[in-house]
Amino acid sequence: MDSGDNTPARHQETIRRRLVDATGTVRRLRALVAIGYSQTDLALRLGLSPVDLSALINAKRKRVPERTFSSTCLIFASLWDIPVLDPAGERLRRIAKARKWAVPLAWDDIDDPAETPNVRGVKSHDLDEIAIELATRGERVRLTPAERRVAVAQLHSRRWSDMRIAVTLHITDRTVLRIRQELDLQAFDFGLLRQANAA
Repeated sequence: MDSGDNTPARHQETIRRRLVDATGTVRRLRALVAIGYSQTDLALRLGLSPVDLSALINAKRKRVPERTFSSTCLIFASLWDIPVLDPAGERLRRIAKARKWAVPLAWDDIDDPAETPNVRGVKSHDLDEIAIELATRGERVRLTPAERRVAVAQLHSRRWSDMRIAVTLHITDRTVLRIRQELDLQAFDFGLLRQANAA
């Protein structure tokens, strides 16, 4: 029997060719430019040509290979909170601002096509500490994306599970998972923690 269609190489080729919506990929790339990363740098990191990267970041493509989406997510997760502070980075930030490309913290659900960026309070000195405190106590308060990330990080530091954090902040556990992954925070399983504490 010919099993060629099931080889690892064929499987990888299938993944490479599978297409997904480009919204999240485009937004992540634009957000990285908005904190100072050049398109040339991003193209190198993604293994794309500058021409392909330019077409992608300028939303000329509605769908992208799943592998490109996954690679962009990994790059975004490692760079979203590390702005480029040299003069070239500052120039790119001005360009991105002129084009209305939102920074990473302006997004709540960056993959949701219906989502609009919230540009209020994305700088650390603009965080509403009182609102964050109330939210972590379970109060229903309106948080900016940046404040929500701080709240998730604070509750995570208590070794809370995603579900417990979600219930406390009145958000979905999917949102908690996404924020935790962007912040590179490990998962805490409530059942396992309870067993460990009982041991």
